[in-house]
Parts: sequence; structure tokens; C-alpha cells
Amino acid sequence: PVTGDGSDACATVPKTDPSDLNTPNISVGDLAGKQTVTRTVTNVTAATGLYTAKLQTPPGYKAEITPKWLVVPAGGSATYKVTFTRTNAAYGDWAFGSVTLGDKDGHRVRSTVALRA
Repeated sequence: PVTGDGSDACATVPKTDPSDLNTPNISVGDLAGKQTVTRTVTNVTAATGLYTAKLQTPPGYKAEITPKWLVVPAGGSATYKVTFTRTNAAYGDWAFGSVTLGDKDGHRVRSTVALRA
């Protein structure tokens, strides 16, 4: 937006790839090569959570998640990254998978993954 003094306030804000908006699901609509997506999760409980990350990789892609174990402090947040690489996915077609974070008590947090080359 333009401010009252005529300057453009948006010009000072860095650009963000829409795939990095911290939504529960992961979507990349133009993945022709390799892309890393970042997500931050928040623990709303009073106990530290230790989660294992499990990937169901969309067909036609390979994926790697880091870290494989996510420690989320009580009332705090932690960040993980998933790197997707197109292997043989057809251009223009969507492929689907998921990222699931789970703990030893059976709690699961699942994010849908949608990728298109």
C-alpha cells in the first residue's frame, strides 16, 4: 500500500515464496527441479514433545525431511524443512503425499503434500 507520504511501504518487505507460507498443508505448483519448504509447528501443551517425521512421498518425486526428530518445547515452536526433487513426475500433473509428525504416545499431526511439475 502507498502511505500518506507517497512512499510504498511494500517495497521494503522481502518477497516470500507462497510455498513457504506457514499453512498446515504443503503445496508447490511449479516444481520442475528441487525446492525446500519450511514449516514451523507450535506446542500448545505444558510438556515438551518429541516427534518423529514420516514422509509419504508423492509419486514422481524424492523427498528429504530435516530434522528427522523434532523437539518442540512446552509452549514453544520448532521448525522443519522438506526438500522435494522432481524425478519423473509428469509436467502439469498434481501428485499427492503427506508429512506426519508422531510421538510415542500416539499423537499424530499430518500435513497433506501436493506437488505439480
